[in-house]
Amino acid sequence: MGFTTKRGRPKSDRARTDTGTPELQTKRAMGLTSEVLDVLHQQHIVTDGQHWAGMHLRWLYTLRFGIPTVRSLDLSRVATSGPDDRDPKWLAAREAEYREALAVLDSISARKPVINVCIFNALPRNMVCFKTGKLRVSTAHPDAVKFMKGLDVLERHWR
Repeated sequence: MGFTTKRGRPKSDRARTDTGTPELQTKRAMGLTSEVLDVLHQQHIVTDGQHWAGMHLRWLYTLRFGIPTVRSLDLSRVATSGPDDRDPKWLAAREAEYREALAVLDSISARKPVINVCIFNALPRNMVCFKTGKLRVSTAHPDAVKFMKGLDVLERHWR
């Protein structure tokens, strides 16, 4: 037997099973626990570049404003935490990039639909079919058209 480069515990041959509660398993099976942008990407409604642009926009938002969801805060660590150690010039450049992206979206009136889906993970009513749990895009609806066009413009702007 020769030398092996594999380390750690050997992988199990058992199939991966969902160990969540029955309610959570149902939600996962319907695709309701994934983020909207990721589901659109998995279903090939959004391209790789558009997905990257949406995720980049959310990253810029979190640098500027923080995470847009509810989260707990350990008050014992807040008092001991020091100042932000990020470079102020780099942070100012990212904030300018975020403002520039919003200006690009405003130029085509696509700011609201893109931000709702990419940052706030808001599921537009015109893009979902609740009976099947699958997303569908109505190309006739103005918000869906603006959303797709906004991601296209952001992708071209950053690439």
